[in-house]
Amino acid sequence: MKKTILLVLAVVTVICQFSCSNDEPDVDLQELDFDIKNLENFEYSLGFFGDEQGARISEQAKYFEISELEDDVNREIIYTYKSEIGFTGVDFVEIEFVSFDVSTGLLPVEKKLKITFNISD
Repeated sequence: MKKTILLVLAVVTVICQFSCSNDEPDVDLQELDFDIKNLENFEYSLGFFGDEQGARISEQAKYFEISELEDDVNREIIYTYKSEIGFTGVDFVEIEFVSFDVSTGLLPVEKKLKITFNISD
């Protein structure tokens, strides 16, 4: 009986380690830097996405009036940024590119993009 309980406990532990892990596999990180003026509307096209693909902000900018993703009818996703009034300095946003995995129902991250803004008057 003890052996059966230990075996079940070992199997549950192994399954939980693999299925309950929040660790994401390593993904490519692309980094871009842009010099912009305070209150300038900045737009960056992330490209065109299929029906089961998309993008999401994983780390929001800190000093923004506008920091958002929008897609149009053609599935082009545009990131828009505008700094808050009077802010000069450095701000950044991180965006994840995801695809729906039909077999798991999850949205695994395929790559990440970090956009750094150097904001001046």
